[in-house]
Amino acid sequence: MMSQQPHKLAFPQSIAFDEDNCIARSDEMMNGDGMTLRDYFAIRIMVALMNKRTPAAGKWQDHLRECAIDAYNVADVMIKEREV
Repeated sequence: MMSQQPHKLAFPQSIAFDEDNCIARSDEMMNGDGMTLRDYFAIRIMVALMNKRTPAAGKWQDHLRECAIDAYNVADVMIKEREV
């Protein structure tokens, strides 16, 4: 599984406030926080999966877990294809 490899950020620009409390963008991430491209893909895929699947009564936790696992598996495939 690709989860052990470092992932690029989906939106690799950070924002900060300057001395006038205006938003100032920086091309360097200040603290490394942010959503990875893998997370972004998985979120988009998870929305589609949840719209297509209906959980059994009382099984929402299982449903969410299964959708998340499947979404990240698809996201891993998408990232691998980008590297080709």
